[in-house]
Formats: sequence, structure tokens, C-alpha cells
Amino acid sequence: MSKARRGTETTSTTKKTSPAKNPAVTADVSSVSTPRPALVFESLEQKIRVRAYELYLARGGSNGSPEGDWLRAEAEIRTKRSA
Repeated sequence: MSKARRGTETTSTTKKTSPAKNPAVTADVSSVSTPRPALVFESLEQKIRVRAYELYLARGGSNGSPEGDWLRAEAEIRTKRSA
């Protein structure tokens, strides 16, 4: 036999609040800050991480290793930086 939890019962006398009367719906959102644009400059580690993941996807996730992807990505990124 299961017990009903307090507050989970629904009755026909439940009063529904219209959105116009609900303060959460009509709250002033002008003070909400907009998201800032992403930083243009990525760290070297982040660039390597993204490139390693691209290599992983390119090989279909098989026949390789995460370490190999990382080392190859690192070599590619460092070569581009020094050029």
C-alpha cells in the first residue's frame, strides 16, 4: 500500500493563477544581464583539446588512442603557432 505525499494530491478546488496575476511571469527582466560573447582567444590547451577531439571523430572513434590524438593535435597546433 502506498502513502500519498503531502502536497501531491490534486483536487477540483485548486485555484489556478493566470499568467497576468503571477508576479514571476510579469517580473521586470530589464535588469537581467545578457550573456557575454565567448572569448576570442583560446588557451593552447583548449586548442589542442578541440583538435584532438576532431581527430578522434575523423577516425570514427576507433583504431587509435586518446594519447595519440593528443600528441598529433599538439604537434599540429605548435607547428601552426611557430609558422
